[in-house]
Amino acid sequence: MRTAWFGLLAASGLEAFFLLVMAAYAPLYVMERLHGSYFVASQSVAWPYLATFLGSNLWGAQSRRLGLDRLVLIGLVGYFGLGLVALLARTAWTLVAGLGLLTCLSSALAPAAMAAMTRAGGAMGNRLALRVRWQSVGWIVSGVSAGYLYGLGRYGWPLTLALSGTLALLLAAVLAARHDRDGVLARSPRSPSQTSTWRGLMPLLVVVVPVFLVTAGNEGFFASFSLYLRYIRLPIAWVGWSAAISTGVGALSVGWVGRFADRTGGRAVLGYVLIGYAVMYSAIAVSHSAVVAVLAFSLPLYPFLMVGSQRAAAERVALHHHGAAMGFVNGLAGLATAVGISIMGLGDTRFGPAFEPWGATILVLLAIAALALFAVLGPRTEDPLRNTS
Repeated sequence: MRTAWFGLLAASGLEAFFLLVMAAYAPLYVMERLHGSYFVASQSVAWPYLATFLGSNLWGAQSRRLGLDRLVLIGLVGYFGLGLVALLARTAWTLVAGLGLLTCLSSALAPAAMAAMTRAGGAMGNRLALRVRWQSVGWIVSGVSAGYLYGLGRYGWPLTLALSGTLALLLAAVLAARHDRDGVLARSPRSPSQTSTWRGLMPLLVVVVPVFLVTAGNEGFFASFSLYLRYIRLPIAWVGWSAAISTGVGALSVGWVGRFADRTGGRAVLGYVLIGYAVMYSAIAVSHSAVVAVLAFSLPLYPFLMVGSQRAAAERVALHHHGAAMGFVNGLAGLATAVGISIMGLGDTRFGPAFEPWGATILVLLAIAALALFAVLGPRTEDPLRNTS
């Protein structure tokens, strides 16, 4: 069981490294190395996140039949494939299509890891926070190194992903050799309820609608942040540095957030983080200041959003639906990212990169309005997971 937990956490850190390197520098790579347009550059991140929507829902729905262990292995092999695609692609659309296709496999990892954290009983928020902490290590390492590696030349970025993919394949081999059928990655027990999976996931709408909107604004802005920094005349390396700063601060404080979520519920954490995002993006939009942009983007909000949204989702569904629920949450976050990136790409084409913080601000304000509306109109139910130990 200990090997399975460590493998999950290590895979989460590797996943975070991979995703930041892809999201931060794939658009720039498409434009500068493969000579694509602004719109094609945005699709280098939008397509993989659209594939995350499809893949996460597919794999999450199959988690009770396949088992979480197999989903983890499928996801790690998918990350290896992503590294190969980045290394071998020679045209912009080949890269976009390849990243989208292989993400259908790599998207099996996140729902399996989140479901394992929420199904084990006890202090769920603390376990989700531990996963975020390992992801934070991946984000920090990639944030510090990705800008430097990208600047090494044409093959700096694809070689980074190829080497990361090789590590993912090695980790998959270790987990397969130490297979733990009776531990945290075992199949979930059959429920006596005959309620269909999709009907059981309907209560998640209270959570996923505001999360969808804030993710569209947040990830759409982040995917184009390198273009925005170029617009305000700052070094592109600040994409990674700002992410590393926010992640480092978030990693130090996320344990407290996990405990807070266990005491008050995930929706409370979600509400606070939405207000934080509204302040952040509106400050960037109004100030037109490079210093404000970097400082605001360095705020440690994203780890809090993850713990709050995942804990809130787990509060809404039965235990045997957690695999499908986490696939649904992760998948809709992928769809929201694809939508947000496309909005930013079209906005950049029409208005220039100055559009980005305004677009993100509007989407976050809509998320706050949706969460408030659900709080007023939705049923008031007691969280069965609160204060468990």
